[in-house]
Amino acid sequence: MTTHAQKKPTDIDTQFRELAHRSNNGVNVTLSWHAETDELLVCVYDERRDVYFEIHPEREFALDVYYHPTPTSAMATTGLPRRQ
Repeated sequence: MTTHAQKKPTDIDTQFRELAHRSNNGVNVTLSWHAETDELLVCVYDERRDVYFEIHPEREFALDVYYHPTPTSAMATTGLPRRQ
């Protein structure tokens, strides 16, 4: 799994197809799938903090990451220790 943090959203490659989107309390989360590479991508934009990041989850953890996209929960999903 790879995580990228940026200040503002980037243009998602047009090859990605949106599978799910949700928004709550200024946090927008999108789960997308790349048709050619079969790659999954979770994009998160927190409007309140003006923070954007992307997570490339393993297939079996994609929905977990989509519903709990903070970097620490994403690491916990892959079995890495959480920061305290």
